[in-house]
Amino acid sequence: MSGAWRWLLGLKDLPVDAEGLRPAWERPLPVWGWLLVIAAAIGVAAWSYRGLDAPPRRRAILSGLRTALLLVLAICVCGPMLELPREDIEPDSVVVLLDRSRSMGVRDGEAGPDGRETREAVLQRVLAEAGAAWRDPGSSRRVSWIGFGTGTVDLAQISASSADDSDLDPATTPPIDTGDPDGWSTRLAPALEEALRRTTGRPLAGVVVISDGRTEAPPDRELVRRIAGAAAAVHVVPLGAAEPLGDASVARVEAPRRAFVRDAVPVVVRLDNRGRRGDVVVELVDETSGRVLDSSMVVMDPDGDDLLETVLTARPGDGVVEGSRRWSVRIAGDADLVPENDTTSFPIELVDRPLRVLYIEGGPRWEYRYLKNLLVREPSIESSVMLLSADRDFAQEGNTPLARLPRDADEFAQFDLVILGDVPAGFLTEARQEAIRELVERRGGGLVLLGGPRSMPSTWSESPLAALMPFSGGFDLERRGEAVMMRPTEEAARLGVLRLDDEAESGWPVDLADPDYGWSRLQWVQRIDPERLKPTAEVLAEAVSADDPSGEVGATPIVIGMRYGAGQVLYVATDEIWRWRYGRGETFHERFWIQLLRLLGREAVEADVPVRLAATPERAVIGRPVLVTVDLLDGSLGVDPPETVLVEARDADGEIAVTAELARAAESSWTGTFVPERVGPLDLTVAEPGLAALAGAATVRIEVGRPDDELRLADADHALLVALAEDTGGVVHAIDGEVPVLDRVHEAIPNRAIVTESPIRERIWASPLFFMLILLLAATEWSVRRLSRLD
Repeated sequence: MSGAWRWLLGLKDLPVDAEGLRPAWERPLPVWGWLLVIAAAIGVAAWSYRGLDAPPRRRAILSGLRTALLLVLAICVCGPMLELPREDIEPDSVVVLLDRSRSMGVRDGEAGPDGRETREAVLQRVLAEAGAAWRDPGSSRRVSWIGFGTGTVDLAQISASSADDSDLDPATTPPIDTGDPDGWSTRLAPALEEALRRTTGRPLAGVVVISDGRTEAPPDRELVRRIAGAAAAVHVVPLGAAEPLGDASVARVEAPRRAFVRDAVPVVVRLDNRGRRGDVVVELVDETSGRVLDSSMVVMDPDGDDLLETVLTARPGDGVVEGSRRWSVRIAGDADLVPENDTTSFPIELVDRPLRVLYIEGGPRWEYRYLKNLLVREPSIESSVMLLSADRDFAQEGNTPLARLPRDADEFAQFDLVILGDVPAGFLTEARQEAIRELVERRGGGLVLLGGPRSMPSTWSESPLAALMPFSGGFDLERRGEAVMMRPTEEAARLGVLRLDDEAESGWPVDLADPDYGWSRLQWVQRIDPERLKPTAEVLAEAVSADDPSGEVGATPIVIGMRYGAGQVLYVATDEIWRWRYGRGETFHERFWIQLLRLLGREAVEADVPVRLAATPERAVIGRPVLVTVDLLDGSLGVDPPETVLVEARDADGEIAVTAELARAAESSWTGTFVPERVGPLDLTVAEPGLAALAGAATVRIEVGRPDDELRLADADHALLVALAEDTGGVVHAIDGEVPVLDRVHEAIPNRAIVTESPIRERIWASPLFFMLILLLAATEWSVRRLSRLD
């Protein structure tokens, strides 16, 4: 508008460059009111000049001028104004909640050439397909992007200019930077609470939840009522498979920390099955070489047990070499729901030295003869054999013959395990028995008690070694009255022993299960009542009647194992294993004993190091204490035991995460606890100057996890999302469809922006234009009247 027009209209407040101006009235009249005003003006003007003695033409001109003047005055009375339209918009709010927990890494999306998509990949695709309404919602809407997991976090929006600067296509770039999904849990209810809090006092058009629905904090009824009361429907976009695909995970691995190179090292694997069906292959892998040491097929049934167990064994000849190694157990293949829980690694120290065995026997019975020959013949065993009933001139046997029995704990510590045959308790002094007990209890040594008809165990009830018997009650065991067959238990399979036949699936020879072979029958077996077994005792083999070898009635323990302190005890209730030689030579007899002796010798390998470090549990939980124990096993090294021992725990980067000060619990033992504050592996080492050199490079690794790790149950929970949408009046939006899912969500969300008009108005009835118009009309009318000589 030019300056002349602004002067004529008397405009001061309206902007100079204002466009879209429109007329307005301070006191508006309806149409019929204006019709009355016009009619009245015409009537008054005609009445005023009805008696004028003048030509009709002149009278009409005067009436018209009078009518125009009256109308201009009427317009001024109504207050004409110029108005610049202007609107104040209070935008509505849409809150989008994105799941940023670790469950987004679960692979249960659509199957492709590279396997199934992760939920995170599906989410990023959904965001990339979002239309312009989400990238630039305009002035009538505010979109808040919030990531939620354990807590909530604001997600930064990616502007179109930022996408251009980074050479990204703005049309296919997600509208926000989501970051990595690293939440340990999903807490949906607090996220919804946060959405309501942020939009308090503002119009909330809707809440969008993009999640798999798996949450440890679902919304309660009160929260749902509050959302419904705010008239804000929750629209959900479910991620993950609607029907659970099932997940198998490595729940726990039990393996010896040290073992002999020539040993068949058993690794017990417990698998957790959460709805998976079919067969899975579990492999034991040497991480250094990548070689698969053993594998096993496990049948998964979602209707069966949730916890399954299998045993993997690294056998001699598998390429196992001496030294520190890291082995891992993994579920092979890529069809599992959560690959992150399919692998567990653990350290193992392999030692290449003979197993040192001391065999003490009372008399030259048949089992003694063949077992002694086996100990002498086996290259992986270094044996010392003492026959107490022999003459003074009898040359004691073994690879390392003894002139006398060891006398104290230090001399017994030269052996990994001791075999006590049918020996009267009185033949061993109380000091020697205490030394054997210390070997087992503190040094992790093994003790084999070989039952006999004369003295074992009948004479040992009052001895210091009575506590090491795996059964209680009277020790006068009677003989079973019939021939029996030996049958291994599941516990033997778990420990990797009594596997005498490589061709048999169970490892137990068919010949030894057939009573028709006379040599498979054991004629002399002690009867041990199963009710008398101690709570920590484990039955490795049972004796069943040869007349009913498959029956359960009348079965009694024949090979019993029991942990005692740091070591293990084994009781064998027969001395007729030698009979198996009649059928298959030395094979069955040899494998029976070597496997059992190596089982006991694994714990004794710990005695090779003068300082032993242990931590429990190996799978710790953040915020919960871990028990650490340090034992000085060799007191002859001249080390002055300190009052406290310092242990350091280092993280994966080698940084000290925490230190623990252990207090002395015994003369050469220290215990203490620490609380891990970080998630991940921790390597524990002895840092006390006096003991660190003796401990060497020995480390103990523990894995620290969280109690709320939602990957333990990773199936999507679409039912919860559907219920949330229905209860709040929202809609469940499937990802599949011709129209991108977020565009469909946008169409379903109503526009609840509040628009308030606040135009800029300026009066013009007092402007020069109206003054001149009134003056012009009045002057013209006066002039015409003068010409008509009316004044």
